[in-house]
Amino acid sequence: MILYSPHPSGPKISYALERHFSFHFFLFLLSFFFFFFQKENLPLDNNALRRIG
Repeated sequence: MILYSPHPSGPKISYALERHFSFHFFLFLLSFFFFFFQKENLPLDNNALRRIG
């Protein structure tokens, strides 16, 4: 997902953007899983694990 551009500063900017978006995507996944596990009432059993994957 790295966007290359003809400008010399392009790859650096796109690399920062990629890290920024991947970090936010990771935070989104983390919050989603926390919400899901709170709904499922920890500790996890086999049924909850089967529902995830």
